[in-house]
Amino acid sequence: MLKLAQRIVNKLEERRPQPMVVFALTLCTYFFVTSGTAYNLIKDPPAVGATRLPDGRQEVSMFVQYRLNAQYIMEGLCGGFFYTLGGLGLVLLDVCRSPKLKGFVKGFTFKCGAFAFLLSIALVSIFVRFKMPNYLQY
Repeated sequence: MLKLAQRIVNKLEERRPQPMVVFALTLCTYFFVTSGTAYNLIKDPPAVGATRLPDGRQEVSMFVQYRLNAQYIMEGLCGGFFYTLGGLGLVLLDVCRSPKLKGFVKGFTFKCGAFAFLLSIALVSIFVRFKMPNYLQY
């Protein structure tokens, strides 16, 4: 019985997925969750909207303004990309702490991670200001 259990454990260990495959699947899942895929499937919003200008023409609108609980499909995908960019920045900042990295590669990884994280914070802030124009203004 013990040998059978040992063989099963060995077979399972041979079939274990690579860590980067697990990371890629987790990152894709994170992107789809933060981009509001479930909301898009349930509510079925349009990809982009349209606003009427004072002269009667229509203009493409990427944001559902003044409504935090509604979104267009492209708006959700952009937001999910910004959040995923920030997450990748944090992953790169964690990777740069590895003692295996030396010199230029360590500095480059740190700069790329910090840039991605700070860029994502700035873009999400701009994104929220487009959505709610008077947000955090006194």
